[in-house]
Amino acid sequence: MTRGLAAVATVLALAVASLTGCGGPPLGGDPDDFAEVPGIGATRIDVPRPTGVASAPCDDDPLPPAADETTVERVAALRDIGFFADRTGVSDAELAAEVDERITAGWGTDLPVDDPFRDLAVAEQDPARVLWIDLEADVSEENQIYVATVDQLETISAGAFAPVGVAESWASETGPVTVSFDLDGGRHELTPAYLEDWIDPGILVGINERIADRGRRFELYRAFDQTALIVALTDAERTALEARGWCFE
Repeated sequence: MTRGLAAVATVLALAVASLTGCGGPPLGGDPDDFAEVPGIGATRIDVPRPTGVASAPCDDDPLPPAADETTVERVAALRDIGFFADRTGVSDAELAAEVDERITAGWGTDLPVDDPFRDLAVAEQDPARVLWIDLEADVSEENQIYVATVDQLETISAGAFAPVGVAESWASETGPVTVSFDLDGGRHELTPAYLEDWIDPGILVGINERIADRGRRFELYRAFDQTALIVALTDAERTALEARGWCFE
């Protein structure tokens, strides 16, 4: 998914166009469910976000403060926290060069070192730890988006979440929706809210309850657009990221 300040505007604009065809909330939509993005129009960024454990204080801007750290410095700091653990044989400089190349390719533009998205973009280049998805994901019975999402959560869980036999069933086109999986010898069910074609990130609450003894929990970065950035963290990792300015729900 293309990101960055300009890229996010493009993504939101496309979302608005697909939902409305013009400014204002979609036909039939509750105006209270949508927010106006200056220069873009209305977009639904009100999808309920589950609140996790007590967070460090956050200011009004949920993005990390702009910093002049180089990519090498960011990579080194994130490595100290536990990211990029599978790249132990690669130097910080070599890894930073790879990260810069991926960011340029993935975001479609160079991201300035002081861009508030930069820390998130660097961390995202560790796909074994970070999941950054658009919540407007064409959720439907046919698309089985929750099955794919649960599989993605397993990938970034660092071994804390290993579901088997993930299934997604719909009682009707508008739900109720049931997501089920085997874990620790039992069958478990999640019941995400029906949010039209949007993912309900509230499934993280039910998953965290079931892995409470694993030393990690899925943490959701505080909302800044219609995407969701998710990381499975220990308490120490979360504290270290908050010290870098990261802000969680």
